[in-house]
Amino acid sequence: QTPIGGNTVFAMARDAVGRLWLATEGGLTVFDPGSSPDDTDDGWFTYDTANGLGMPSDEVRSVAVDGDTVWIGGVQRRDSATGDWVGGGLGRLDHGGTLDPRDDRWAPVSTFESTYREEPGLAPEPGLVSDTINDILVSPQGKVWVAASPHWRFGSGADPTGPDEWQRQHGGLSFVDPRGTLDSSDDVWTGFSCELLELAVTCNVRRLALDPRGRGWAADGGRGVIHFDPELGQLGGAQARFMPPSETEGDAFVLDLAFGPTAEPAL
Repeated sequence: QTPIGGNTVFAMARDAVGRLWLATEGGLTVFDPGSSPDDTDDGWFTYDTANGLGMPSDEVRSVAVDGDTVWIGGVQRRDSATGDWVGGGLGRLDHGGTLDPRDDRWAPVSTFESTYREEPGLAPEPGLVSDTINDILVSPQGKVWVAASPHWRFGSGADPTGPDEWQRQHGGLSFVDPRGTLDSSDDVWTGFSCELLELAVTCNVRRLALDPRGRGWAADGGRGVIHFDPELGQLGGAQARFMPPSETEGDAFVLDLAFGPTAEPAL
């Protein structure tokens, strides 16, 4: 059995005891290097939709670790037999501090549909703005931000009288306060959908990062970077966006973010 889920690794996160969690094209792989300098006591395990009851999909694009909790960002895949787009969303695993999957506890997968709130007479309130997740950031207080791109949904197109069809929709940023529990029923969601907040966020948010001052930053596809409050679940507004002054002086499409050690000055 191949230890790693796939040869394409999209993201990595290290937990407090030195285990490495890998988001791969074939699942979520955890690698325990053991205590010896060689590989004699290495431990490997890969979660997929066959053995992980709360895995969002077999293709995992992002992973973040908060204590014994692992947050998993999936993407949709097209079913070759039916043509339907399936899977994706946000998974949450409590591994109990061991590599033994028998100790695992899973929360139900959070999706666009399961977190969307719409009541008569009120504006719709999206939670997870898309099931295509690019990145996950956990704040120092355990709040979670999710960067997302458009996903596929089946419904009426531009012509409401025409047949339903698969369409790419939504995207942006989402914030969830899990209240320190694995129980998703008490999660508090805030969605920053590109379709509802066009001037604040784009439909293709790629990466998230914390700077040395504790501010959150998002690589907002096509519109530079924007900072947010990682604990309060608030975007910084138009004044908090940074873009090249002109097309000739840089590209506003930011693919990734990174900050140096705390001794380095922040932006």
